[in-house]
Amino acid sequence: MVAGCLAQKDREALLERAPHVDVVLGTHNVARATALLEQHLSNGKPVIEILEATVAADHDRFPSALPVVRERAGRPG
Repeated sequence: MVAGCLAQKDREALLERAPHVDVVLGTHNVARATALLEQHLSNGKPVIEILEATVAADHDRFPSALPVVRERAGRPG
C-alpha cells in the first residue's frame, strides 16, 4: 500500500515501476485505507482510489488541510 500526495500525483507511474503495489490512495481518502485493502484482498487486483476532496464524514478524523502556521500555547507558531 502506498498513500499520500506523491502516490496521488504519480499513481500510474507508481504501478508501472512497482507492479507489486496492491493499493494506491491519495491524501483525501486515508480513512478508507482498510476498506481499500480489503477490496484488494477480495478481488486480487490492484486498487487505485484518488479523491479530489475529503469525504465530509472523514474530515474530522483525518483532516487533510492542516493550517500552515500552528499556534503554540501562549505564543504564535
